[in-house]
Amino acid sequence: MKEALLQQLGLTELESSMYLQLLAVDHATTGEMAKKLRIQRSTAYYVMESLQRKGLVVFFLRGKRRLYQASSPYILERHALETYQKIKEALPTLLQKIPAKEKDEALLFVGYKGLRAAYEQMLAESKAGDEFLVLGARGGEDISSRTYRTFYKNFNRRRIQKKITQRVLMNKDLKETIGQYYTSLKKTTVKYLPQKTYVPIVIFPHAVAIVQWKEEPSLFLLKGSLVVASFRQYFESIWIAHKSEE
Repeated sequence: MKEALLQQLGLTELESSMYLQLLAVDHATTGEMAKKLRIQRSTAYYVMESLQRKGLVVFFLRGKRRLYQASSPYILERHALETYQKIKEALPTLLQKIPAKEKDEALLFVGYKGLRAAYEQMLAESKAGDEFLVLGARGGEDISSRTYRTFYKNFNRRRIQKKITQRVLMNKDLKETIGQYYTSLKKTTVKYLPQKTYVPIVIFPHAVAIVQWKEEPSLFLLKGSLVVASFRQYFESIWIAHKSEE
């Protein structure tokens, strides 16, 4: 697991193994590392030099022997922060490569990570003054053993910070539970439906999300101006027909 984590930070499999081996000892020669990892000495030299360039390994001389020592693991945090900063700086350029022409498409997101990815994408593509419409809001706690309350709180906090409003049509039987949470939110208006809805629909400015709650949830994302306009019209007709119960 530790090796996999190091590889996520950009180290190769051999670099990760060698760094962890060096952490476990006070110091070692390249030859000793080659034996421990069961690799050619020339390969060990190459890997050690790569770790040196990344600041993860230092060496000192004892007589004619060159001994290597692992740098403090705290340097990994610095590497992660530097990588994050590079990605953040590159985002504007990467986003420019996306075709400006609207593309109609249907995407399927599966599992908690998929659900989060879809919401993150929609939030990133929205701006101040936009509005989210939620038809049949629910938290999923009654269906899934995993609670999503923390995720939704974080999402709504950032939505509000971004000055995006939200109107919610919610099952009336949830008024005393998650309804209390939604009505407490800023930039949020709530109305309640007498009937139960088990498949929430979220209408974003550029897409419509249909969420299916199961132990492993799934989210179907429909992108396109016509589908968004159609669902918005449908939402508005229901909104007008129901009086607010705030």
